[in-house]
Amino acid sequence: MFSLISLFCTVSQASADTSIGGAITTNTTWTLANSPYIVTSTMQVYGTATTPATLTIEPGVTVKFASGAGFQIGSGANKGALVANGTSTNRITFTRNAANGNWSNINFQTSATAAIEYTDIQYSSDVYIYSTSTTIKNTTIKDIVGSYGIYLSSTNPVLENVTITTNTTSYGMFLSTASPVITGGSLTNTSTTGNGIYGSGSPVISNYNISIVNSAAKYGLYLSGASTALSGPVL
Repeated sequence: MFSLISLFCTVSQASADTSIGGAITTNTTWTLANSPYIVTSTMQVYGTATTPATLTIEPGVTVKFASGAGFQIGSGANKGALVANGTSTNRITFTRNAANGNWSNINFQTSATAAIEYTDIQYSSDVYIYSTSTTIKNTTIKDIVGSYGIYLSSTNPVLENVTITTNTTSYGMFLSTASPVITGGSLTNTSTTGNGIYGSGSPVISNYNISIVNSAAKYGLYLSGASTALSGPVL
C-alpha cells in the first residue's frame, strides 16, 4: 500500500512540457506549473499601437527554444512588454531545447518594454535591444555565439549586475548611438578575434569588468565620437 501511494504522489507532481509558438497578442502569464515551455517557432509578443500585450513569466520557469526559433517583443508600432522577474533562489531560464547548438535571438523592438531580473539567457545567437524602456538586472547572458553578445541601437537600457560571456567573433557588446547605464557585472569574450564593448554613444559605466583574449587590433573598450562617463573599476 505504501509503495502505491508513493508512486501516485510522484506521478501527480510531474510536469509536462508546454509547446508554444507564434504570436501572443493579449496579456499572458507563463506559470511555473506549466514549465518548461518549448518554443517551436519564433515567438512574438505585441498588442496594438496604443495598448501593449504583456507576457509575464513566473519565477522558476524554464523556456527552451528550438533551433532557429527566436523571441521578439513588440512588432513595428505595435507595443509588446515582457516581465520576467525571477528571484535569487528561483531564477528564470531561457535556453536551447536541443542537446547542442544555438537558438536564434531575443529582439526587443523600439515599441517594447521589458523588465528582466534574476534570469539566465544561454545559447542564444544574439540579444538585440532597440527599446528605450528595457531594464535587465542580476542576469547572466552566456554561451552566445553570434556576431554580438548584445547589440544596442539608439537606446538607453539599464544593465545592472549583468554578466555576459560570449564567444563572438565581432563584439561582446556593440553600441550604435546607444547610451546604456551599466552598473556592476562583467563581459568576457573568449573569441580570439572578438572585442569587448565597441561602437558609438554616450554610455555611463561603473564598476564593470571587461575581459578579452589579448591580440592585435582588438579593444576591450572602444567608443568613437562618444561622451563616456566611467567610474569605479572599469576593464
